[in-house]
Amino acid sequence: MSRSRVLFAAVIVSCMLAGQAHALGTLAGTSVSNQAQVSYVLGGVPGSANSNATTFVVAEVLDLNVTLQSSIVIVTSGDTNRTLLFRLTNTGNGTETFPLTLDNLVAGDDFDPLAASTA
Repeated sequence: MSRSRVLFAAVIVSCMLAGQAHALGTLAGTSVSNQAQVSYVLGGVPGSANSNATTFVVAEVLDLNVTLQSSIVIVTSGDTNRTLLFRLTNTGNGTETFPLTLDNLVAGDDFDPLAASTA
């Protein structure tokens, strides 16, 4: 078997055993440089090789999580002052904020929510 085939096989095996990479905790727009290296023994002679160096920019992941912060509220027709509190969290790797606007004038229903206090 030629040296290049052994080297190629070693790189493939290394990649298969390496597992997946994740950008968890890395901010969007971060530049990452990487270079792979493989060490091998061919006919009793050790050797190593490096891949070409590469650089990439971490992509932005938008991931929003909405959670109910209050207890579940049972309502019936005509109930008033029934409060639900939600929290919107940006769990992605970007820095966006998400301003929310109350729209209590939606036509066609009797549901007109009121703004809650921020306390």
